[in-house]
Formats: sequence, structure tokens, C-alpha cells
Amino acid sequence: AAEIDIDLEETVESLTQTVQSLIDENNVQNGGIYIQATRGASPRDHAFPGPDVKPQIMAFTKSYGRPFEELENGIFAVTVEDIRWLRCDIKSLNLLGNVLAKEYAVKYNAAEAIQHRGDTVTEGASSNVYAIKDGVIYTHPINNYILNGITRQVIKNVAEEADIPFKEETFTVDFL
Repeated sequence: AAEIDIDLEETVESLTQTVQSLIDENNVQNGGIYIQATRGASPRDHAFPGPDVKPQIMAFTKSYGRPFEELENGIFAVTVEDIRWLRCDIKSLNLLGNVLAKEYAVKYNAAEAIQHRGDTVTEGASSNVYAIKDGVIYTHPINNYILNGITRQVIKNVAEEADIPFKEETFTVDFL
């Protein structure tokens, strides 16, 4: 939120408490949490609203099972040119490029669209991309072309704790 000048009054502790309440109330065992922050309600204008408009946070949970078959057998993916804007590091509602890439994947019965800028792999339409070669995990470095999300951070931490080599460097579609 800070990257786009949304000053949330929520503390990490209070937001964590709210999310935990949602998980408990909805009895989520396996699933996800979606959180969205906005500047608040105001007339449509490209300029930010005045200080009297207070930011809003919305959250919900969704339960789903683990994809055991996909984990066991892998998935089919397609590659597409990355047409997204140049600030993919900001999690926003600007998802048209991701949506178009995912729809392309669906047309070809693929589970994911792996996006690339020129020959360089960036990330999936709805995931980060990893390549494992010779026991080393490779993923795109943190920059404005990818979202450094929670799952990416967890995978990096788990790999490091398990002494699995983890390299954040660019790689090509051919490397996959």
C-alpha cells in the first residue's frame, strides 16, 4: 500500500488478528485468504481523493483441497509474451495482462501461462516460476518485473533452511 501512497491505519498485528478470525469463523483447514486495500469510496477521478476519504480493507477466505494429482504428475504450461505494465512488483488490480495470459493457457488446456519479456522468463500468470537444474532452484530476481509474494518468500526460506541451492537470476524460455 505504501508504494502507491495508501496510508493504512491498520497495524500488522490488528490485520493478523482479523485474518485469523476469518480463518476460524470459516473453519478453513486448507485454502487461501484474499485481502484488498483501497483508498476508500470517492467520486471517480484519476487524482487521489482528499484526506477526508479513509482507506478500506476487505478480506475473505476460500477453502480448497490440495491438488495431489498435479503435485504428483506436474502440470502443462504454455509460454506467452509478458505484456504487463512495468511495475509488476506492486500488487494491484491492474491484472489485464495476467488475465489474458491465463485465458490463453485455458484455450490450450494448460494450467498456467509462463510469461517472458523477450527470451527472459518473468513469472506465471498467477504464480512465480522456478526451474530446477542440477539440484539448484532458479527463479527470477526481485525487481519491478515480478511480484515478490508470500509464497515466493516461503519457498526461498524453505530452500535455504534445507541447504538447497537457490539462485535468483534471470533465465530464458529455453532454460525451462
